Amino acid sequence: MLGQPIAVSTVWNALRHESGRSIIQELQSLGFTSFELNVHLTEGMLREIEGLLPDIEIATLHNYCPAPEGPRALSSGDLYLFSSLDPIERRKAVDATLRTVEWAQRLGAKAVVVHAGRVRMEHQDEQILDLRLAGHHEEADGILRRGLALREKIRGPHLDAALATLAELAERAAGGVLLGVETRVGYNEIPSFDEVASVLEVVPPSAGGYWHDFGHAHMLDLVGVARHEEFLARYAGRLVGMHIHNVSGKQDHRSLTEGTIDFARLAPLVPADALSVLEIHQPATADELVRSREIWRELQDGGWGTQNEK
Repeated sequence: MLGQPIAVSTVWNALRHESGRSIIQELQSLGFTSFELNVHLTEGMLREIEGLLPDIEIATLHNYCPAPEGPRALSSGDLYLFSSLDPIERRKAVDATLRTVEWAQRLGAKAVVVHAGRVRMEHQDEQILDLRLAGHHEEADGILRRGLALREKIRGPHLDAALATLAELAERAAGGVLLGVETRVGYNEIPSFDEVASVLEVVPPSAGGYWHDFGHAHMLDLVGVARHEEFLARYAGRLVGMHIHNVSGKQDHRSLTEGTIDFARLAPLVPADALSVLEIHQPATADELVRSREIWRELQDGGWGTQNEK
């Protein structure tokens, strides 16, 4: 069964170019026709890309895009936190997100991928993962248990701020562009597995839904926070789209040619109409990027969404 066209994120090559046109042209040379514009693109680059329409498709933009002022390499989806307890920072987050949504409308994109913020606390994801990879599961369990208990104790104001920010954006971001609230990679980040349900209460289907990140969900699974497949099993009905990349050791955003994610097991949990975006970083090669597209297409053809059609 064929799903949506497979888009590719400009995160793979954006920082190697100073021109939006050349970013897209390099990816076009690899056979891509659909794109996610990432956080490293300036407004001038977006104008250049706009000039390539309608010969290309812009599927999604990743907040914040265009990048706010400052070095492109430092731009981030967490530049302004939705969960900040500082109302000035949250206002910047809303204004910059609405600017991204406006550009998404202008470029004909279907969705904007957003980060919902974090609980401000020390977290030890990497230490826990190191312990698990070394077989020290009991010690890892203890550190994780204490970390999650602290998160639960102090999360309230941060979660409330994130939900209030999302509710405002859901009300103001009209025009057919959906907000996709992304799975995050650290246990201190918002939303946790259960908090996705709270997000979906303040973001109605007409305004957006859940954005699944395969690499991030796998990292949470490796640390022991939540089972990867449970995200899809529980929230597939509100799935806007997915970031597709693999995990090798402790590194995510790898090509599908390497890594430990069992995509064949997970693909049947994905609805056929979900947006697909390869979010693969360097050092993946051009050949690995192309092969990743082929692997995902084979998964689509071999039973994409079958469990959601029964």
